[in-house]
Amino acid sequence: MPIFLLSLLILSCHFPNPASKHAQKAVIPSATALASITTEPIAYPIWFLNPPTGLNFRTAVGYSPTYLDSDASIEAATQDGIEQLTKSISVQIRGEVSAIGDYQKQYFQEIVPDSVKETVADKSKILATHIGPKMTIVLLGLGEGNLINQETVMLQSLPTPSWIKEVPRQKGYFYGSGHCGKRYYEESGWHTAEEDARIHLALNFQSYVNVLVKHFNSQVETISITETDVILNRIEVVGRWFDIKTKTYHVLVRAPLSQNADAVRSELNQLDNVSPPSREKIIRRAFDELEEEVR
Repeated sequence: MPIFLLSLLILSCHFPNPASKHAQKAVIPSATALASITTEPIAYPIWFLNPPTGLNFRTAVGYSPTYLDSDASIEAATQDGIEQLTKSISVQIRGEVSAIGDYQKQYFQEIVPDSVKETVADKSKILATHIGPKMTIVLLGLGEGNLINQETVMLQSLPTPSWIKEVPRQKGYFYGSGHCGKRYYEESGWHTAEEDARIHLALNFQSYVNVLVKHFNSQVETISITETDVILNRIEVVGRWFDIKTKTYHVLVRAPLSQNADAVRSELNQLDNVSPPSREKIIRRAFDELEEEVR
């Protein structure tokens, strides 16, 4: 099956960019205009900050600069949304980090199956759009679900989400949070934070498997994770936040363990010091309905 390699830092959409011919019309604010934009109240749709989720419902947001031609803006964001929606269904994350403590990344690739992308392009639909002064966003949906809250809220009126300081712990899911510093182009900041969140998700997944191994086999030393190569399914963005004071971007993602059994087995099969019976026991533990979490 053909695959595409995507660099973490260089985004490339494998569909023709319908807005490319309009690129020269992009709205590029002056320094004065940019200062006024960043000091004025910032508004986002609720569906952007708290995306809709569901077992039979997949959504993703596509980003684009805001062009003078609004149709070109929406079309470009839609094509990018197809890329993001494909990654939410299945993506292979491969790369190296310097240390798991602070997730200092060095180089990463994201690999997505071409066949899935074609299905998404054919069956996805636009659920909502929002054209801002610098960025246009489109919410794409795949599956059951149509009712989307179109309300727009001011960030200044909302409390900072708790997950900014501590990633949630929920039975049956593993989480990852991504961050990006101040960026001139708004869509670039959100793109980077969202990709960073997927990388953290992959690293946290491997750490979770490592904890399970340690729980069942105390003789196994804790592994310091410095690289990742894992295929994850059903990744969903569950929160976004822009810090007005620091001008930083934050994204929270999660994935269900029940949809990633193959990834658990793949990780365990790479451990030479874990016997096959122990591997199956660890897998059952990972998916059992437990009242307490393994820490």
